[in-house]
Amino acid sequence: MYKSLKNRDFFFAWVSYTLSAISTSFIPTIVTLIIIDQFSNISLLGWILGSRTAGFIIGAVFSGVITDHFRPKKVMFFSAFVRFFALVFLIILLSSGQALWATFMIALIGCGEGFFRNSYLSLIAGAVPEKERMSANAVSTLSMRLSLTVAPLLATVIYTTINGYFALWIACGTLLVPCVLILSIKSSKKKPITKMSLSFFLNGYKEGLDEASSHRWFLAGLTALAIWLSMSYSIQQIMLPVTSKEMFGSNTLIGIALGCYSAGAIAASVFIGRIGAKKIGLVAFIGLSFYGFVPLALAYGESKYLILLAYFIGGIGIEAFNIPWFTAIQREVPESLIGRVTSFDFLVSYGVAPITLAIFPYAIDIFGSDYVLYFAGLITIFSSLIALLVPGAITLRDPKKKFKMNLA
Repeated sequence: MYKSLKNRDFFFAWVSYTLSAISTSFIPTIVTLIIIDQFSNISLLGWILGSRTAGFIIGAVFSGVITDHFRPKKVMFFSAFVRFFALVFLIILLSSGQALWATFMIALIGCGEGFFRNSYLSLIAGAVPEKERMSANAVSTLSMRLSLTVAPLLATVIYTTINGYFALWIACGTLLVPCVLILSIKSSKKKPITKMSLSFFLNGYKEGLDEASSHRWFLAGLTALAIWLSMSYSIQQIMLPVTSKEMFGSNTLIGIALGCYSAGAIAASVFIGRIGAKKIGLVAFIGLSFYGFVPLALAYGESKYLILLAYFIGGIGIEAFNIPWFTAIQREVPESLIGRVTSFDFLVSYGVAPITLAIFPYAIDIFGSDYVLYFAGLITIFSSLIALLVPGAITLRDPKKKFKMNLA
């Protein structure tokens, strides 16, 4: 699994990515605690966290064309540099009580996260040989999952024992160090951007859409991914707190279930990088279907152990899909278009969930929570398995006769 870390360029990029992942979990946790304790304003907290998500989506979308024309390491450097200064201004604004203006800074940080993640995935394609990319994506996923698990806990401890602003200054360091490391990375040349305009971005994304639509396995995977996010993942966000309250009268089950999910994801990232199966798509789509057991277990709702097992299996399944998925994109999509195809993936993935999150409460009122949970779980399972019928899905490779459908 760690063979890819012997690659000097990837090692520096991976360390930078890991530090970025730590800040991605660290900053929202501390900001949440500061807003609750210092401002006691839940509405303000919603605006701040929502602006971060909106910023991420904007960054992920616009970074596609930028990454495909500039060297990925330059985009990563610029992203980390901007996030560092945005965080410095965020600290100043929060400490002076200007929380509303801090919303803009947290949105800028989120935007930088979108740019950084997209350019990192593109850099892997250029810096890591094809046979080592599964390993590179696996070790990247492992560091991300560990960061998502450990960073919030560490942030809470520092906030409690010292103070929140000291914790945010530590987060500044996790963004400043990557700026130094990224400069030592070598990467292939990119076509320079001579003039940025609306037509430049529109034409660039037309090329990205044309490329994405030519891979049937990609369209099938993106559809299954969108169904998973909009159905099973969204409904569990609503129903897990409800189930936890009913079983424990508190939020205890939430933390334990998400811990089991992270444990499953970490376990999968350790082992999936060692799989060299030709039918890796079979592993990926079956893995994605596993998450359908989460809403089914919540619908059954009589055994907390069954729910925890479902979350653990769901975590395994998601990483069993994610790692081969990104590896396939890096292999099958030309390096000059990876940024745009990946940004299209992020746009669909992160864009559909808010819609169903708004609809599900009404559906629960009409049909009842059990029926909605069963529907979400079953459609996730069946859509993932049906995707395997699409040519190229089993191997996540394009058939000899390439498909062409212009979506733009």
